[in-house]
Amino acid sequence: MPLARQGRAFGMHVVAATQVHRRAELDLRIAGQFGARFCGLVQPSDVWTSRAVLGTDDARHLAHPGDFLARLGPRLVRLSVAWAPAES
Repeated sequence: MPLARQGRAFGMHVVAATQVHRRAELDLRIAGQFGARFCGLVQPSDVWTSRAVLGTDDARHLAHPGDFLARLGPRLVRLSVAWAPAES
């Protein structure tokens, strides 16, 4: 992760995403290296994902697909994006 830590000094930004993960894959030390972190709708019982990504369990309270919380430095910002269900 040294490149991710020093990348901003050289004008580089690292974007990482996961849809489904296990605790071992999302280490809190890795999540903390990113200046902006986004977390979408999680199951109400999934406290760990919200805390690992945002540092708080607030993502459990998001109501609809397309709702996100963003950790932007010390600020926590709620946002919504367009969401369309997959065709069945």
